[in-house]
Amino acid sequence: MRLEFLTEEEMNTYKHISTLVLTALVLLITACKETPPEEEVLVCETEESISYQEHIYPILEESCNNSACHNTGFPAGDFTTIEGLIEKVNDGTLLERLDDGTMPPISPLSDEQLQAFVCWIADGHLNN
Repeated sequence: MRLEFLTEEEMNTYKHISTLVLTALVLLITACKETPPEEEVLVCETEESISYQEHIYPILEESCNNSACHNTGFPAGDFTTIEGLIEKVNDGTLLERLDDGTMPPISPLSDEQLQAFVCWIADGHLNN
């Protein structure tokens, strides 16, 4: 049996091809990684003091506390009282659902209304 050896030139060619293939593979793998989008953080953009009674409760009455939604005894949260609302503020679901537009389902809040909630929560979500 005869073994044939590669010449130095052939070895260099194979090394270059191997390096190119490996580089292409690394680039392909890294290019295919999906970068998750950066989450936007809701920030209060006003100096105005937001009052629960004056600003938040009217929005709740108009958009949330109707006969089919967050009224007395509603399993997903009773927003007829501040205590029911605070529960959803504290677990983070209130802003999450308002921000992604899933609540209220029929007509999402305006940017101004969403800002009122953001500022009221950032300011300590007081019963004022």
